[in-house]
Amino acid sequence: MNVSIKIILTILLTIAALHPFTLQAIEDSSGIRISLQQNKNRAEEVYQEALSIMGEPESGRNYSKAAELLRQAAEDGHAEAQYSLALRYLLGQGVPKEYNEAVKWLRAAAEQGLADAQYSLGLRYQLGQNVPLNNAEAKKWTQKAADQGHLAAKFNIAYRKALQGKADDQYKLARLYYTGKGEKQNFLEAAKWFAAAAKQGHADAQFSLAVMLNDGDKIKKDLTKAARWYQKAAEQGHTNAQINLGAMYAMGSGVPKNRIKAYAWTYLAASTGNAIAQRNCEYAVTRMTPGELDVARQIAAELQQKIYPGTPLRDKTQ
Repeated sequence: MNVSIKIILTILLTIAALHPFTLQAIEDSSGIRISLQQNKNRAEEVYQEALSIMGEPESGRNYSKAAELLRQAAEDGHAEAQYSLALRYLLGQGVPKEYNEAVKWLRAAAEQGLADAQYSLGLRYQLGQNVPLNNAEAKKWTQKAADQGHLAAKFNIAYRKALQGKADDQYKLARLYYTGKGEKQNFLEAAKWFAAAAKQGHADAQFSLAVMLNDGDKIKKDLTKAARWYQKAAEQGHTNAQINLGAMYAMGSGVPKNRIKAYAWTYLAASTGNAIAQRNCEYAVTRMTPGELDVARQIAAELQQKIYPGTPLRDKTQ
């Protein structure tokens, strides 16, 4: 026999003598992995069968059978089945209404990282629904769901933060209402929370509220209020508010028509390099006298020092 082969065999026999169960343990570990995968595959098949039954036309649904299949999959560790089974217990669909069982399976799915279950469990702790009221648990589970991008959870957190009165949190909540992310789109609620933040001096909220009042297609149109909120945002350096305020002065919308003020605000916005403001200035120049332009630019320079102290106004309209 080759000497090197003899050495290798000797080493292997020595290892086997020292650790007589080593090779068997590896085989067992492999067997466990195969068994776990088989259980997982079986659980998924059973879960899909349950979904198929629940998806049948109303007359053909057998919720009791579906619930039994869900239980089988849930007991094999299938997170979606655990969550669905929890819902059956909450609704009394195919099983008796049993809130303790519902919470048990919600928790099982939540602990496996299922965002819907995490949010549902968090909401129950927040409301004291089927579980004792517990703000710490509510925040924990809701945050876990939100961290996975769960929109309703993110909205829930935003709403609770907004109630604390911070302008930025109120603005973020308003944006969620406006876009309908995590909650049904609600423009009245959006305007309400934009206004709450705007009154605290939040420039983006002031601009957003002004746009809604200006457009009038989502809340009642009010050009006077729109101009007022544009002004407040513009005075904080909000470039788009400066452009829109300039346009309102140019058209006499919500404010008396004033070409000089219109150009001053637009020129100020153009100094940041904003292309829209620059084009508006180019258009305005053709309709103003040299004297009007001089006055408007002087006003813009004064606004620049008020809004951006120590920063010179740069002409970027050329």
